[in-house]
Amino acid sequence: MARSDRYINMKNAGSVILLNRLILPQSKQIDQTWAEITMSTDNNGLNQSTTAKEQMKENNDILFSGISILSYNLYLRPFPPFFNGQRLRSHLIPYHTKDYDIVVFQEVFDKHSRSQLQLKLHEYGFLFMSQTVGYGGLFKVNGGIFIASKFPIEQQQYRAFRDACSGFDCFADKSILYTKIQFNQTFFVHIFGTHLQAKLGRQKTRIRTRQIDIIKQFIDTLNISSNEPVIIAGDFNIDRFLQPDEYLNMLSVLNIKIPPYIGEYSFTFDSRTNDLIGIRHSDHKQECIDYVFYSKMHLQPKLSYQRILQPKTFQAWKEFNFEQDYYDLSDHYPVLSYYEF
Repeated sequence: MARSDRYINMKNAGSVILLNRLILPQSKQIDQTWAEITMSTDNNGLNQSTTAKEQMKENNDILFSGISILSYNLYLRPFPPFFNGQRLRSHLIPYHTKDYDIVVFQEVFDKHSRSQLQLKLHEYGFLFMSQTVGYGGLFKVNGGIFIASKFPIEQQQYRAFRDACSGFDCFADKSILYTKIQFNQTFFVHIFGTHLQAKLGRQKTRIRTRQIDIIKQFIDTLNISSNEPVIIAGDFNIDRFLQPDEYLNMLSVLNIKIPPYIGEYSFTFDSRTNDLIGIRHSDHKQECIDYVFYSKMHLQPKLSYQRILQPKTFQAWKEFNFEQDYYDLSDHYPVLSYYEF
């Protein structure tokens, strides 16, 4: 889905007009958003492309309009022992992320699938990739989180949750990932990605509370300027409908806010509409557990909204001939968030 250029360089002009057009797929309520602003020109990781960085440093007159951020849990578990079409899906997923500026991925555990995914993302303009958090081992996989960006990643680091885990989650090195991304000569956005403890129950809630405290401490140690935006995205495994107290506590501890929702979908994990999980959850399980928040302690957006997408493949896929046809790309639906600062 095409999107017009959002940056217009007008050297030696008295004013700069910023045109922004974001087309949201599958939208019935809002198909596109236009923003036109006139300003005075006087107001002023890893695998990075040197050419792109040099060009950005030369474009001192480019002004920043808006940013689209996608959070996507990909369900790319290690192959083997799991057979969920990981290596087929890793080829198909990037096409459905190509229109956005930054993608925060979770559950990218399978090494081969991750390599294929990142090669395809690069073809669609994601020239900058963060590290994938954590370390694998004989009985443990990495943290499964990495960030892909169309703009330079200037800094990155992460903090692992270590022993703040329970059950099968302890076989993954779950963490909080931080990246500082440069959009033009003077504008930076700080993006965090995470994946919290899964499942319900008092013990799981206590673990998530510990993980949220670790995230809070990690953000505080970075001393990020209050004049720059901070975004926290990922799979939080806290359902805002089913677990309202835990959800509100998370918002309070992290001092974060969620943009208004647009669109018709309310769930990021939905066995009624997702064929990858329908076979596992005949009880019609529905949850909203994936989010893109922004910090209330840092630069506030002038405009923001969030939308749950339901990408489907154009043609059915299957890993084995005896399987049913699949059209979904993951067991989670991605969340698209748009911000203007």
